[in-house]
Amino acid sequence: MSKTAVLPSLESPESRLEQTIEIIKAVYDLSRPQGLGFLHYSPEPLTDEQALACIPKPEMPQLHLDYIRGRACKFVLLTDPDGRYFDATYWLDHTDEDLAGLIERLGAKVIEVTK
Repeated sequence: MSKTAVLPSLESPESRLEQTIEIIKAVYDLSRPQGLGFLHYSPEPLTDEQALACIPKPEMPQLHLDYIRGRACKFVLLTDPDGRYFDATYWLDHTDEDLAGLIERLGAKVIEVTK
């Protein structure tokens, strides 16, 4: 059985874009440099503009984050007409505490998914 984190629903595209920026910043804050990421590591927080640059196209149904400024973010956000989701079972290269902190910070609701 897996778990999915469901984010609060937002109606307007502007609100969804703002939420996406906050998601990216939260993921970045909870991520650490790994491997050669140390060469690009920056301790400063991510700005809204830098987070926006991580979004290839706001209307895309998936957002994949790999390394941002040396930090191993390794995160996937899925969007469909019913809402926005991410895996709440496991977060690659992060601890269970990191995942719990992300869920709490984003105000996500965790549901169990049967396949």
